[in-house]
Amino acid sequence: MELFKIEHVKMRKIIVPLKNPFQTKLQHVQEREAIIVELSTGDQTGLGECVAFTTPWYTEETIKMAWFVMKHYLIPELLKATFTHPDDLTNYFSHIKGNRMAKAAIEQALWDLYAKRQQRPLYEMLGGSRTAIDAGVVVTWQTVEELKQKVDRAVEDGYTRVKIKVSPQSDIEALTEVVQKYPDLLFFADANSTFTSCPPVILERFDTIGFRLFEQPFREDDWLDHQRLTEQFTTPIALDESIRSYADAKRLVRMHAADCIVLKPGRVGGTSRSANVIRFAKEHEVDVWLGGMIEFGISKAHNLALASLEGVTLPGDFSASNHFWEQDIIREPLTVAEGKMHIIEAPGIGVTLNEDVLRSYEYKRFES
Repeated sequence: MELFKIEHVKMRKIIVPLKNPFQTKLQHVQEREAIIVELSTGDQTGLGECVAFTTPWYTEETIKMAWFVMKHYLIPELLKATFTHPDDLTNYFSHIKGNRMAKAAIEQALWDLYAKRQQRPLYEMLGGSRTAIDAGVVVTWQTVEELKQKVDRAVEDGYTRVKIKVSPQSDIEALTEVVQKYPDLLFFADANSTFTSCPPVILERFDTIGFRLFEQPFREDDWLDHQRLTEQFTTPIALDESIRSYADAKRLVRMHAADCIVLKPGRVGGTSRSANVIRFAKEHEVDVWLGGMIEFGISKAHNLALASLEGVTLPGDFSASNHFWEQDIIREPLTVAEGKMHIIEAPGIGVTLNEDVLRSYEYKRFES
């Protein structure tokens, strides 16, 4: 096998305002900070994106922490390493604990570079076959009117799956009305752990609405409560924040703590580990879909490659580039047509940086 080394690394911090700021039970989101990673050897460059948030409202890892760890620990190890395959990276980083999102960003770039060196699309390198990926959009809402308008717009835009943020205070009648209005639409409910202390009588009402699945009702470490609810609920239960590793996927299956895995590659440590989770879930007949992190086109293109794998069974958080951004940082905007997003048939992830847009958002850079 051909050996290669990383000759040059570039990291850029960006902050981009959201097209439509929104409020969740966890955070008011007005802008998105991210780190774009470029790994180069010869005349080829691979791209990755760190999906940690600015503050630790979602996980303990933040953009500031990820930058520090990449600059002072991960990149020095990376530049000393010799690779035959992106999977080799796990061994080089094994003595550095945690920091999965930082590691994932570098591994993404390495996978993109590796696929480009092989002159093959990333989805093929991962063993995927589908190039038309089911799209899905996330709806946050504060009023019933806003909920109805956003769902109507999602249908007009061609989405066939809509995930609605819910909490114990959500209007049951309004949710039921929306779900019944579009019987052919897949509706997911995302609780973001807000039902942790909820009386059972309220929780039971959400089982009658008609959602395709109910995502993360309790805290990420409430495995027994999720197990009990999975046994009691007619609506399938999905775990999102609870899935931080391959070991967590095994625990879900062993306990039957849920019916579905929401896979976020940054949270489990990267592309290779995500592919392993997908293969494991397929073997055990557990549904999987790819969750979104309010990300840019780089991360989304990597996720599309993973979604091409046969074990991904449900539509993920794949919205068009113009859903979150006035202008994405890639030259090839990702679009939705007839409920699908299409993987670009080109070496690697198939998208390239729009340098003019990226520079307008960039506020910090590191090269080595």
